[in-house]
Amino acid sequence: MTHISSVLSTDWKFNEYFSISYVNDFFTRKFGIVKKIKIIRKFPDKIKILVEERNPILILENSKGRFILDDESNIYPDDFFVSSGFNQTELPILKEENSELAFSFDNQAGLSYLQFILRVKEKLENLLDIPVEKEMIAPKIISGDVIFKTQEGWQLYFNKSAAIDKEIETLRIVLEEKIGKEKRKDLEYIDLRIDNKIYYKFKDIQAENPPAEKSEDKDKKKK
Repeated sequence: MTHISSVLSTDWKFNEYFSISYVNDFFTRKFGIVKKIKIIRKFPDKIKILVEERNPILILENSKGRFILDDESNIYPDDFFVSSGFNQTELPILKEENSELAFSFDNQAGLSYLQFILRVKEKLENLLDIPVEKEMIAPKIISGDVIFKTQEGWQLYFNKSAAIDKEIETLRIVLEEKIGKEKRKDLEYIDLRIDNKIYYKFKDIQAENPPAEKSEDKDKKKK
């Protein structure tokens, strides 16, 4: 909002010939972060400006380029918010390995997928205390799959068709009762994409004795 306040104070504040439609058009074109402006005249010589901002929450990278998504799953060019002084360096990044021409975030399915991956990320970090890397991988977004890489080095596979709360609780139980804190660093991945089944595999530390993939029935993990 610093950039917007600066323009207001220098260009418009003392202009008695104030055009509401012109100012609204000016700011929505000049500043990508501005979604909508409401201008209220307060006679005799004052105005009140209410600014509604877009909320960028994710960077999408695929074969078509690099884009920014807001919380309504609208897609913008990578440089769309530069004029607003928005810092995108802290946004999570979703890397789509196989782009689907038929898939668009600008629909209910896209919004559902976006909400899903951000909710999983939030629960991993806040409920299970599993910090994940900023970059996530979507082998193919239309499939509903997403891969998180933990800061411990192992990966987590999820699919949006599964119930998030159930998956997170299952993950907690398996980590605590089957794997344990000491062995977590030796994990290669945990796969929760299949309903009522969880698969996990340890890293191939000794090449001559490769680890086998293990599975657990999710229903048996309930307390």
